Amino acid sequence: MELRSILRGCITPWVLLGAVLISSLLMAVTFLFIWWTSQGSVPSQPGTAIVHIIAAPTAIPVLPTPTSSFNATPQTSDNIILVGTSVIVSGTGGDGLRLRFSPGLESKIRLLAPDGTQLQVMDGPQQMDNYTWWYLENPGDRNQRGWAVADFLSPVPSP
Repeated sequence: MELRSILRGCITPWVLLGAVLISSLLMAVTFLFIWWTSQGSVPSQPGTAIVHIIAAPTAIPVLPTPTSSFNATPQTSDNIILVGTSVIVSGTGGDGLRLRFSPGLESKIRLLAPDGTQLQVMDGPQQMDNYTWWYLENPGDRNQRGWAVADFLSPVPSP
């Protein structure tokens, strides 16, 4: 009984009037917001779509993939990868070559280089996870760099 008398003392006509005014104000703000954000009249005709057609890149000849044998003594043959030479990504079957932050299959992938991308060998080789890894860099964009498996690289023949 004590709780009932406390509630009767709290609920006065002024409290009820205040609650009605606040709820009316909130409803008015809600309807004003809905009206303000509602879409205007619908145009009679839809807009015209603009399509830009980009030409497909030309094919780059894919050179045969060299065998992945590690040779401690540098050779000067055109089909051997050495530091400072240019290579082309090839043989990925359209999947692209994963350039990683460090050599090894567990390293995080930095970027994906599609077949035909020409890169320069900056460091290597390193043996990791039964693969030979080379540190490659795009000469046109120094931010495109990372370690890649030699199995998907073909040396660019010297002129």
